[in-house]
Amino acid sequence: MKKIMIIAAFCIFIFALSAQTGLFDLSYGMDYRTCMDILEENGFRIYDANDNIAEFAALDNLYVESIGLVLDPADDTLAGWYVIYIPQKEENIEDIVLAALVSHHGEDILYDNESGNAAWVLDGNRHVDASWDEYGNFYMVVYWDNSKLNLFTY
Repeated sequence: MKKIMIIAAFCIFIFALSAQTGLFDLSYGMDYRTCMDILEENGFRIYDANDNIAEFAALDNLYVESIGLVLDPADDTLAGWYVIYIPQKEENIEDIVLAALVSHHGEDILYDNESGNAAWVLDGNRHVDASWDEYGNFYMVVYWDNSKLNLFTY
């Protein structure tokens, strides 16, 4: 019986971790160096860093303009991140991104028809939002932690 409880607890832990790993294999709480390594492996280079935000430009990605990391200054771990997508002439970037988000976070989407905002609740504090900017120039995905909103100053 003890063995079953340990296996069940381990499975729940693994599921919780996978649900909070998002686009580009970034995860809440990941250390900054690991984030940088992942982004560099995916063809991104840092172009701006200040206070607690580091922005990375895509070198040859036709879909992504940039990724911003929001770091917790207390320990330089990932508190959230955002991805800015480039609208496509031949493809609907919103459909492409939403499909990727559904594959990562499931179909339990909170969708606002009026604003076009799609959202996922990962746990009590962690969320993912996807929407167009107010002018319709780019599509953006934001991974944020409600308990650390003061860090999001982009």
